[in-house]
Amino acid sequence: PFLAIVGRDFVILLGREAMKPWDVVREEALLLATFLKRNQRFSSSSSRLKGDHELVKGLSDLRRRNVEPGPECAAEVMAPFLAIVESGETTGPITGAALASICKLLRSDVIVEECPDSVGAIQKVVDSILNCQFEQSDISGDEVVIGRIVEAIQCAVECRAGDLLPTTAVRSCIETLLKLTSDPRVTAVLRADVDRALSRIVSALFGRLPLLLDPPSDTPPTSTPVSAAAAAAATTSA
Repeated sequence: PFLAIVGRDFVILLGREAMKPWDVVREEALLLATFLKRNQRFSSSSSRLKGDHELVKGLSDLRRRNVEPGPECAAEVMAPFLAIVESGETTGPITGAALASICKLLRSDVIVEECPDSVGAIQKVVDSILNCQFEQSDISGDEVVIGRIVEAIQCAVECRAGDLLPTTAVRSCIETLLKLTSDPRVTAVLRADVDRALSRIVSALFGRLPLLLDPPSDTPPTSTPVSAAAAAAATTSA
């Protein structure tokens, strides 16, 4: 088996080499576009205009790019996936699939810390997740989508680019999860998922403190928004 590092997690890939971020993007775009086309609303045959629906077109155009985009294009790469999450036309399963794809892209480091444009890219990801829309159906189906939203929030904060999130964005993520834990309509299973996500987010924030409080001797001390928020939380708790 091949051993690869994806983000900060070790992943064992049996019989397959680790995929590059751009390969992950193209694969997820294909899968999601295929899923969309299975719905009559998004199939080209039912479109009022010639060609694909705009949500499908965004994914197809992304796959057709001949040149791999650079890190500065992360927001542009993420845009077709985020458009599906923000669309009120999509069904729960489609929205859930888009959220799952977004998690894979974040874990594959499509957005990197080193690029100045990544701050806006990861901020847009969080904004889209928190403003997720979909056609509600039944309680159990809707809860699956909400579970995907919880997972996506966790991924956005945990990923390497999550350290670039402003304090207000992190606070919005935590507040959203806390509201779910206090909602009497939430089932025990979903509440447990939310609790796990909150725990992972807190661990991620405090896991970044050592680099903030004790930076390498050859590196000047820096303070990113999320690290500053974690430092403030540590001071308050003390």
